[in-house]
Amino acid sequence: MIKAEQILDAKERTGLKILIVDDEAPARKSLFDSINNMGYTDIISAENGSEAYNIILSSKPDIVLADIRMPGMDGIELLSRVKETLEGTLFIFISGFDLFEYAQKAIALGAFSYLLKPINDNDLWLVIEKSIEKLTRQNRQQELHTMTKIRMNQGLEFMRQHFIHELISKNTYSDAYLKYKLGDLDIHFMSDSFCVMIVSIDDRETVDSAMSPKDMELLDFSIDNISGEVITDNNIRLYQFYTNDDHGYLLNFSDGFASDYIYLYDMCHTIIKNINRILNINVTIGIGKTVNGINNLGESYEYAQKSVMQRLVKGSNQIYIEEDSNTKENIQFIGHKAEQEMLSYFERCDIKSAMNLLERFYSTFTASGIIDTKNLMKLNLQLILLIYKLLDQMDVNAEKTLGDEFMLYNQVNSCKNIQAMIDFLEEKICLCFNSILSAREKNARKVLEKAKEYIHQNLTSGITLGAVADHIHLSPTYFSKLFKQETGENFVDYVVGCRINKARELLSEGTYKASAICKLSGFNDVKHFYKVFKKLTGFSPKEYKRL
Repeated sequence: MIKAEQILDAKERTGLKILIVDDEAPARKSLFDSINNMGYTDIISAENGSEAYNIILSSKPDIVLADIRMPGMDGIELLSRVKETLEGTLFIFISGFDLFEYAQKAIALGAFSYLLKPINDNDLWLVIEKSIEKLTRQNRQQELHTMTKIRMNQGLEFMRQHFIHELISKNTYSDAYLKYKLGDLDIHFMSDSFCVMIVSIDDRETVDSAMSPKDMELLDFSIDNISGEVITDNNIRLYQFYTNDDHGYLLNFSDGFASDYIYLYDMCHTIIKNINRILNINVTIGIGKTVNGINNLGESYEYAQKSVMQRLVKGSNQIYIEEDSNTKENIQFIGHKAEQEMLSYFERCDIKSAMNLLERFYSTFTASGIIDTKNLMKLNLQLILLIYKLLDQMDVNAEKTLGDEFMLYNQVNSCKNIQAMIDFLEEKICLCFNSILSAREKNARKVLEKAKEYIHQNLTSGITLGAVADHIHLSPTYFSKLFKQETGENFVDYVVGCRINKARELLSEGTYKASAICKLSGFNDVKHFYKVFKKLTGFSPKEYKRL
């Protein structure tokens, strides 16, 4: 007999997931009730080995209670297959006295224990208790292994950062020494193209004084995490180092990368926005020139340091790029590729991506800090014309949405600074997206009403999604997606529902037999009709007719 205090202890444990596998429903229910009475609630059941195997792979239970002999995949085969792909799950087999030797073989294969039928609740309790003890030991061993691995990685990372700092400090080394150190520290550069980037907290002293040392350590970790995630998402290899109180990053580009400062500026702008939003602090980013060869990293680092210092005269929470005067070029702001990119954002009404692209157009001016008014006004005109062109392509009245083009052009030119221009255009693009969505919604309602009308008129025929899509002149894939999006149902469920509603109407009239109603409502198979009707209404056709 299980004691009350044992049950209380079990209820205090959380997170234990148990799977019961037995081809006999009464046996499954009996086990389920016994385990549930012990206080465990996360219990799953399976009626055969194949079903149990799929559940184990997806749910990863801690304990599996399985009948040793089942049709198809038996308990032994289930254990063998699970051990090939998943470790840590404990198997407890259930067997009759005549299968005792079979159960012993299961233990030899790695089963944790076995129970003989009929199962005694106290025996069940004891074996689960022992299972928990083993799981606890396994978890502790895994935690110890993980912590050891973390400490080793931390030590390796510290040595990497120290070596990278040596490289960017204009130290030069022989090729043989570099090859040895890079191999020893497991550093693998993609190419000889590098750039140094510095992320510096604005007004560091004020931030330091407002935080405890532990909070400041967490803040520095968060900056590295945010910056690293954005950089690696842009397919750039990243190596960290620290310099004074700043965060330094050595960027290693893939082969064929060109010095695209607009691309780097766009990436850094994302970093700043994320740090502002998540950490609620301001940072300035300085980017050095792109160099070839490890022994030239010091030059890029020097340029990055100069870039960060520009905040003293040009303002903080910005991105600064120090370039050679020879590398400055006139850039064509909106070419065909950029136009197609913006079109895709208008088609998806993706305001975030549209604004990222818009800010990238203006980054030539904000990055250099030198405002060429003529080129800026040229960019503004290109943007206004592009927005009107895209609205026209999407059958939206641009003038009704935004007003006169020339008036809009004068308004954006009158903004006080570039950020104000960006904010102004963001507001106008939001208006465009609202108009696009409104037009789509109106058109979608019309299309769906036409589709529903066609469905109701053809319920008794072999109606298909393709036939309806063809009727309303849409592709089947797009029509299926639109139907689901607007109605909340997929096409097949909707048609079945309409046919069942038709059947209910005919049954209520009392004129036709159920077999005749089956055909009149569009079903070809009487048994299928009965099954679906019962599932959706809770009654058989005959029961419904008597209501």
